Amino acid sequence: MSDDEGAWAGECVSLLTGVSFPAGQDELIATLIRRHAPVRLLRHLADLDRDRRYANPWEVVMACGGKDGPSPLSEGADGAVLSGRSRP
Repeated sequence: MSDDEGAWAGECVSLLTGVSFPAGQDELIATLIRRHAPVRLLRHLADLDRDRRYANPWEVVMACGGKDGPSPLSEGADGAVLSGRSRP
């Protein structure tokens, strides 16, 4: 899997952390621009439904087709388990 096919999801979630959700496409793209996100991330969000409001960063990633990204319940940014499952 190339970087653009999978690793972008985690980077996108990281850059959207702290956004006031629910948020629309315009707000999300504006946030990525303010945070100097790579153009490849902006391209992923460019095809989002302009009329939809997204509940959290992972909903954004899923709507962009990032189903292969890491699970939002598997571990936190510091590696701590969030779902109660132990790490393999």
